[in-house]
Amino acid sequence: MLSEYINSLPKEGKLSREEEARLWDAYKNEGELEARQKLIEHYQLLVFKEATKYPVQETVLLDLIQEGTVGLMEAAEKFDIEQGVAFSLYAIHRIRGRMLDFLRGKNRKKNFLHCRLHPIRLLKLLIEILCILLFRWQSVDYQ
Repeated sequence: MLSEYINSLPKEGKLSREEEARLWDAYKNEGELEARQKLIEHYQLLVFKEATKYPVQETVLLDLIQEGTVGLMEAAEKFDIEQGVAFSLYAIHRIRGRMLDFLRGKNRKKNFLHCRLHPIRLLKLLIEILCILLFRWQSVDYQ
């Protein structure tokens, strides 16, 4: 499955600035979905490179690629070429964010550190720890 995906990645180099600008114009101003598809396919290699940075099993790697592709599509939707930022620099944050959110979700059951506490419970816990450390109190009454 992974080898099929790798073989489907674009083999040609980067798009020229003119070609990329034309595709963005066609997608953003004229609503051409084919231009959007071509941009996403072209930047799919960025997703693959980011996914391979994580030491995970092949099945998880495929899930990471899928999540990263969703991030890439989100980036394409929100990207504004008028801002003067390269799309790859903009997109990598969404790609990486989707991948990290996925990995955190997979590890949440395995790793206590990824459990999210309600802010009030977390504050109470921190106060109790500080009181124990600073004043050697056994417990703190919050009521």
